[in-house]
Amino acid sequence: MFYYSERKTVENGAPKTTTTYKTGDRSAMERQFHLFCASAVVNDGGADMEVCEWGTLENGVIERKVYYKPAPELQPEPEPSPEPESEE
Repeated sequence: MFYYSERKTVENGAPKTTTTYKTGDRSAMERQFHLFCASAVVNDGGADMEVCEWGTLENGVIERKVYYKPAPELQPEPEPSPEPESEE
């Protein structure tokens, strides 16, 4: 059987044209899959989502993992400062 490992990137809701795709024997592609996953966890390249998968060319996907970019942490609104009372 022929095995593959692939990493896909989605930015702004659309797939990027650059996809990392490799083929080889089972142990090499399972290893490559885990390397792709480890790299996708960092996900600092501006992607909305990273998809890593590996499988066989004959039977398809064996395992797939999806990593979503963490939402930015919301900062609390600053309390408005009281305006000084004017004397009139």
